[in-house]
Amino acid sequence: MKPPTLLLIVLGTIFGPVYFVYCEYLSGETAEMHTLTERADRWELPDGAILRFRGGLGYRPVALELTPELNLYRFRFIFDAARTEASSKDAGNDYQMSLLQGDLGIFERSFRATGNGTVAVALDPMEILYRGSYVLVLEEVGLPQLQVAAVKLEVRTKVEKMRMWVVWGGLVMLAFGAAIIIRDLVAQSLKK
Repeated sequence: MKPPTLLLIVLGTIFGPVYFVYCEYLSGETAEMHTLTERADRWELPDGAILRFRGGLGYRPVALELTPELNLYRFRFIFDAARTEASSKDAGNDYQMSLLQGDLGIFERSFRATGNGTVAVALDPMEILYRGSYVLVLEEVGLPQLQVAAVKLEVRTKVEKMRMWVVWGGLVMLAFGAAIIIRDLVAQSLKK
C-alpha cells in the first residue's frame, strides 16, 4: 500500500466515521440527570400556571437553568421500556418534548422511542440565546404501545455541532482510498 493511499484511508476514517461518532455520542459534558417517573394529564409549573395535556399524559415538568455560555445543549432521553407480548416488533411510543421559558415555547421536537429494554433517544443540539429558567416538558402523544417504567433525562452541555460536509468529505476520502486499493489488487491479480 502506497503512503498517499494510506493517508487517504486514515484521514477519511478520522473525518468520516470517527468525527460522526464523536459529535453524535461523545462530545459535551453531562450537566444534569433527572429521572421522570410520574405522569399525569395536568401539572403545575414553577410559576404556578397549570399545564394541561390534550393528547395523552405528560411527565412532571423539569426546571432547568440554562445559559448561552454552555451552548450547545443536547437532551438525551433513556427509556426503561418493556414491550408487551401482544405488540408488534416495531411498536413504539410517540413523544413531544417542549422547552418553555415562561409561557413561550423555545424548542420543540417530536420523536418516537422503539425497542425493548433500555432505549436511548438523543435530540439534535440546540442553542440557548438567553440565560434564565426554563421548563422541559415531555408528553406522550397518543396511546403508548410500550410500557415505560421510567425515563432518565440527560442534559449535555458544550456539545459539538456536526458539520455534515466534514463527514461526507471523510467518506469520499475513505471511498477513494478503498477504490485505489481494490484497483491495485485487481491489477496485481491480472498480471499473474
